Amino acid sequence: DNTVTCWGENSRGRTSAPEGQFIGISAGLEHTCALRHDQTVTCWGDPRNSQAEVGSFTAVSSGTRHTCGIRENGEISCWSGLAAPAPPGVTFVADTDKANPLECRPYGLPAYSAGFPLPSGVVQSIGTARVAVLFVDFPNAEATHSTEEEAELGLPYAEAYLEASSYGHLDIEFVPLHRWLRAPRHYTYYQDSEADGGGVGPPLDALAVELADPEFDFSDIDALMVVLPSSIFAGGTAAQSISTDEGRIPRRTKINAFPFDERQDPYRWGNVAAHELIHNLGLLDLYASAGVVTDGSDAPLGKKWITTRFGLMGLGVDFPTDPEDPELEISWLHPDGVELISLATPLEAEEMLAWSRWQLEWLDSTQISCITETEATVTLSPVAEPGSGIAMAAIPLSGTEVIVVESRRKIGYDKPRHEFFDDGVVATVPALLTEGVLVYTVDASQAGGQLPMAIAGDPGNLQLDRYPILAVGESVTVRGYTITVESSTDNTHTVTVAKATGD
Repeated sequence: DNTVTCWGENSRGRTSAPEGQFIGISAGLEHTCALRHDQTVTCWGDPRNSQAEVGSFTAVSSGTRHTCGIRENGEISCWSGLAAPAPPGVTFVADTDKANPLECRPYGLPAYSAGFPLPSGVVQSIGTARVAVLFVDFPNAEATHSTEEEAELGLPYAEAYLEASSYGHLDIEFVPLHRWLRAPRHYTYYQDSEADGGGVGPPLDALAVELADPEFDFSDIDALMVVLPSSIFAGGTAAQSISTDEGRIPRRTKINAFPFDERQDPYRWGNVAAHELIHNLGLLDLYASAGVVTDGSDAPLGKKWITTRFGLMGLGVDFPTDPEDPELEISWLHPDGVELISLATPLEAEEMLAWSRWQLEWLDSTQISCITETEATVTLSPVAEPGSGIAMAAIPLSGTEVIVVESRRKIGYDKPRHEFFDDGVVATVPALLTEGVLVYTVDASQAGGQLPMAIAGDPGNLQLDRYPILAVGESVTVRGYTITVESSTDNTHTVTVAKATGD
């Protein structure tokens, strides 16, 4: 009957087809366009522009971020939200049930950005992602513990973190080869060695694949993880695809990539693995590279600088506090009942940012409040457990910049964490000083390491004059918008957004 039905993933309303009859249709990456009987074009999905003038087309074709149509006279008109506006005769149909993507989902200008869409070829963030895990040691850096013991130091945490952060949308399936693959040369020989500037041999992960290929099936693998002994190496890196006998693997990561000065006890590297896998999903580093910010000033008299970070990708800031602040206390409980106290630095609130979850499509647009009015009130559910509530308020500033507001509670990965040691000691480490609202800005024109996100109030040197979480009655002003926490319940924070008169 010439009506349109669409199915599949529906963020941005790309499958929310309008009513009516059509004679042609073309689906792009995030939008669809169709030709009506009267030879006008209607598009839906990511509504980059809106035109309602009369015009006629005989054919239409949508690409990744553009559409072209043939006019009755044979001329071609093309348009794109990134450059050319839609010509006369093209009407966009907005999805009224979702936040306005034109206002609140900026396109990222670098290949990897804090904007939309994610880069091509990344590991899927919805469904099952299978990660091959290979363990490698060296003649001059032999592992003295089993691969099973090594795996327990990182894989369970990484799996639990990513699956919880996705609200169940992502299932991580690690597929380990449980034996140490012995490299034939010292680790300094390989190209991606971090010692002595790198060696002259092949890349280490390519060697790992070569050593494992005879006995490991790389079919249906989405990412490769190469793990070195955590008693000798630390840190991690992420990279793009790699070839195997069974085909190419879209993304890869190396865990424990940087050598220690001397051997030590194996350490827990789950947060490192989760961080690098998040890169494989398409997100970028949020911390500043060398030279991006200036050195900070001395702390005020009687205070000391404490670093606080949010999520695992490096969004952080320093703030001054009382060196004896009890909220910073780490409790060390010994088996004999003796409790000792030290002070935490830095504070690691590892719950993933709401904006990152929106990029990965773990939050849909019904959970986002896109604020374009000069005054608005929104009630936020905690980002750790939003349920069907609003997890994030977004305030567009420009084509690439957005203010983000989210609620942080001492739950999920923001609750105090317990660390267990072989001698029976249990440490309880704080993550948040207080519950409240976090406000930060997003700039989709900046690459990783160039501060694509910044906590509200940061003047550019990664230092604030206070802890960034806002409690009830507190506010912050960003680019002419004042965000105030008006009230809270056990599970919500209500905030107001007001734009200064004349801005």
